Amino acid sequence: VEDYLKKGYSYSRTNNPTTKALEVKLAEIEQGAGASAFGTGMAATTSAICATMKAGDHCVITDCSYGGTNRSCREFFTPLGMEFTFTDFSDPENVRKAMKPNTKLVFSETPAN
Repeated sequence: VEDYLKKGYSYSRTNNPTTKALEVKLAEIEQGAGASAFGTGMAATTSAICATMKAGDHCVITDCSYGGTNRSCREFFTPLGMEFTFTDFSDPENVRKAMKPNTKLVFSETPAN
């Protein structure tokens, strides 16, 4: 256990060598600064919103988002002072028109409902 802890891994769900290897390879393939792997889509979605937005911020989000995403935005994040505009993303002009001075995130997901 001590050898494992020295490598920075103490609990499999927070960090483990297999997940770390995946994240490093994904970042390399995508030529990104980094990558994060999650166990569920909702974990990824919630993390992206929490990392990007705070009270008073706005998000333009696809109107065909996953039901759990839609519900989280309306019932969890909106009461925390975040604003969401659900928009038809099939035309980029709709996204542009939905932008506001306080827009911090444009969020789409695939596959969607």
